Amino acid sequence: MSTVRPDRWSHFFHLYTQIVEDCPLVMTAGKGASIEKVTVHFEPAKQQVEDEMLYKMTWTVTDKNGLTGDIFIINGFSATQH
Repeated sequence: MSTVRPDRWSHFFHLYTQIVEDCPLVMTAGKGASIEKVTVHFEPAKQQVEDEMLYKMTWTVTDKNGLTGDIFIINGFSATQH
């Protein structure tokens, strides 16, 4: 059995996102900084495909004026280790 997963980053992000989910990453404003905070959200896929664990990571960015925008990725990894 291999100790290194070929999809290790995707697997790491899956676990990491569940830990930091909904915990705002508050930044101290520097000169010219416009971002106030970033919040990460985790959402498992509503339907899984075969042995793949699919999920969505969304970063909600809030600027100094209170406006928000989302950046997201949809990712996956093998649910069975080889």
